[in-house]
Amino acid sequence: MSDYAENAIDATIAHQPSPGERFYPAFEVTPELDAAASEYVTHYPEGKQKSAVLPILHEIQKKFGFISGDAIAWVGEKLNISAAHVLGVVTFYPGLRQMCPGKKPHPRMPHSFLRHGGGGQPVRRHLHASGH
Repeated sequence: MSDYAENAIDATIAHQPSPGERFYPAFEVTPELDAAASEYVTHYPEGKQKSAVLPILHEIQKKFGFISGDAIAWVGEKLNISAAHVLGVVTFYPGLRQMCPGKKPHPRMPHSFLRHGGGGQPVRRHLHASGH
């Protein structure tokens, strides 16, 4: 891999502070997290262990609120894959976050529901009135 590509990946996974971080613990590899990751790896046949990347990332996000650069690097080392591969998974799946959410999560609804079928405006007014 070229120096440019490595620097670009490092810059992409660099820590981007967000206000929501005060509601979640900082990423650290705990014995429980390491054991859970090792357990996920056993669910896949020999040579296919890198497929455990998604369940491990979900586990990390559940505990720490988002997928940090340190978490991306650790998952890559754990599964013997590149940080670029892990980052590709994180950026591909819309349910995985690279920035910590705020205290109140935003409701997720399909855009088509809000735009079509008469449901959009009443739902938007309700969400706005309730502080979402």
